[in-house]
Amino acid sequence: MAARKSTAKQTSVETTETTVKPKKDGRIPLDTEFPCVCNAKGGLIYISKNALGRSAQWDEFGDVQYLDIRELLTMRNTQKRFFTDNWLSIKDTDDGEWTGEEAYEFLRVDEHYGTFYDADNIEKFFKLTPKQMEEQVKNMSRGMKDLLAIMAIDKIERGEIDSLKKQNDLSRILGFKMSEE
Repeated sequence: MAARKSTAKQTSVETTETTVKPKKDGRIPLDTEFPCVCNAKGGLIYISKNALGRSAQWDEFGDVQYLDIRELLTMRNTQKRFFTDNWLSIKDTDDGEWTGEEAYEFLRVDEHYGTFYDADNIEKFFKLTPKQMEEQVKNMSRGMKDLLAIMAIDKIERGEIDSLKKQNDLSRILGFKMSEE
């Protein structure tokens, strides 16, 4: 009997495994921790009204403390000024699972963070034209305006803003008076 020669071509199919993340439904697990950055010049202290003995202290502008979303909900319900005056900014979780914007939406405080500056971008404000500054300030919280005024005064005193016109524009726009020396 004659042996048959196979003429079938061998093909290999390469398969790759992909991990599909489930769609988010907007419900952040209550134990999810977010880095929270101090936006108050001189520091900030939060004392929980819910968890006995729970507190967070930021010593200066730009310091970071981690708070879980459960504690941030308590903060929103009992000391809303942390959000309405932008004393605090919430950053993305370290694992990248949740963004700060998603946290603001979940907490229903996102309306307070429209025109907002923090340690990462506050210098941009001082580079705007006076007209741009006026537009930005219209939509800012009182706390954000106060922070920018304090920062402007510090910059003027340190000589970082030496143009008299720029000093006068900042004073007028942010609503502070410059001291006479």
